[in-house]
Amino acid sequence: MNPAPPSLGIGPGIDLALSRLTRALHESAARLGASLDLDAQELVRARAGLLGLREPNQVSANGHSRFIRCRDAWIVLSLARREDVDLLAALISGPVDGDPWACVARAAVVASGEDFVERGRLLGLPIAVVAVKPVADDPPVRLFDRTGARRIEQLRGLKVADLSSLWAGPLTAKILAECGAEVTKIESSTRPDGARARPEFYSALHASDQTSIVVDFTTSRGLDHLRQIIESADVVIEASRPRALDQLGLGPGLIASRAGSVWLSITGYGRTPPADGWVAFGDDGAAAGGLVSWSSDGTPHFVGDAIADPLTGMFGALGVFESLIRGGGHLIEVSLERSSAWIGADANGPYVGTTPS
Repeated sequence: MNPAPPSLGIGPGIDLALSRLTRALHESAARLGASLDLDAQELVRARAGLLGLREPNQVSANGHSRFIRCRDAWIVLSLARREDVDLLAALISGPVDGDPWACVARAAVVASGEDFVERGRLLGLPIAVVAVKPVADDPPVRLFDRTGARRIEQLRGLKVADLSSLWAGPLTAKILAECGAEVTKIESSTRPDGARARPEFYSALHASDQTSIVVDFTTSRGLDHLRQIIESADVVIEASRPRALDQLGLGPGLIASRAGSVWLSITGYGRTPPADGWVAFGDDGAAAGGLVSWSSDGTPHFVGDAIADPLTGMFGALGVFESLIRGGGHLIEVSLERSSAWIGADANGPYVGTTPS
């Protein structure tokens, strides 16, 4: 990917935090005997330049997300999927006549932000209250012991099964591949990777000679095949809500993986209930973590292009590196919200402008 001309509202504070993330990735890869050529500042800007996206304001660079004023707070909502638009009538408790964003705005302005977001999350919408400022109470990467000892301390030849899609997980897989890992991409036959809709972006994340497998998740034969792939992998990357894989009998606690294997779980808000069931995309996840810019009148503006996605992909790679440095055998948890909050807090706020009281 090439750097994008747009600034995307990314100021010097965030760039400084990104340079520190770049250095951490390089140093961790080097400890595993790998040389990594990566620039986090370029990565977070790359897709916007590739796709010719707009500068964000109260509408995201890709046009899918917007800030909406509730009675007592700002919220963020993403409508990237047709099924999300179809749920708006239930969200606003009335018909959607005309512009769906205008209908949501009219319903939200008289509602409590927390109540409106709770209703949206029960419907499965990517929606959140905008954090007034980024708070990094928890680290962006959390490692939990998972399997017994079979020390894995190198990247070259590592077998990676990538069940993820869109940006964050595939970026982690791309970074591992550039360090010598052998990545196999697994897609559902009924729900292929949504990034394929933008071939120029998809090809930037996936090498033309990458091994790809299509599996029918609705059949026992397909699930058996998927289980075999997962059980033989050194690293599994997935970006599903935990209950989705658990219902298939393929969650990290339900499968007999190899000792020392690493499982990377990418979520919107973590694996702890009830947040494990909340949906997030790159722009609303960033806003939930407080990675936004505030104007002097207290209006939020998006920063970057779905910035939580590339941040989470890089933190995911860092988590895999850290697990391997320790010898492997971990469940790694990274989330869009925490990755964004960490970078926002690390930036020390020079990009934030005036924070609303």
